Amino acid sequence: PRGIMPAKEHEIRMSTSEELDELWHTWRLKVLNIALILLSFTSLPALVAIWLGENVRAPLWLKLSYSAIQVVIVIAAFVRSLPYRLRCWIWVASGMLIGFIGLTRTGLPGIGRVMLLGMPMVALTLIGRKAGRSMAIFAALYLSVLVVLAFSGVIDESVVIRRNPTDGEFWAFQVTCWLMIAAPVYLIVEY
Repeated sequence: PRGIMPAKEHEIRMSTSEELDELWHTWRLKVLNIALILLSFTSLPALVAIWLGENVRAPLWLKLSYSAIQVVIVIAAFVRSLPYRLRCWIWVASGMLIGFIGLTRTGLPGIGRVMLLGMPMVALTLIGRKAGRSMAIFAALYLSVLVVLAFSGVIDESVVIRRNPTDGEFWAFQVTCWLMIAAPVYLIVEY
């Protein structure tokens, strides 16, 4: 606009930047609140199924792990007085744990690799670059360890779905494909 001096232009840009930051934070908080409430309710059938369904013979540690994750998600959803970043980390850590357990228990056909692909994106979007980057690196390292375990034959003992491919070559191929998807998507979202 005419007549504005450079110092005032800087002030105008600053307030616009602060407004954008506030809008971004408001959007993130709304996404977090809605997602945690949805997760609280939509994950209940899986929890009931692990206790009462076909997985009645599932190990107690698995049932208790899923139950604890469910309780923590419900707390994060409904205790809004918890700090924003803590609630975000609860969501991300819960998803990563489900991914780790899923990959270790059900192997490649399960949901584990999808969770390990998605949770770094959630961390990047809701918490920031450093969190997203560290979760992506952590997921890639975990998958790499599983490839080594598949080559050594250890995976055969932990995977419960017997029609699951457990040879190292297949796992290496799948993890490579996962990384080929995850790396560019992460970089596109981050930059």
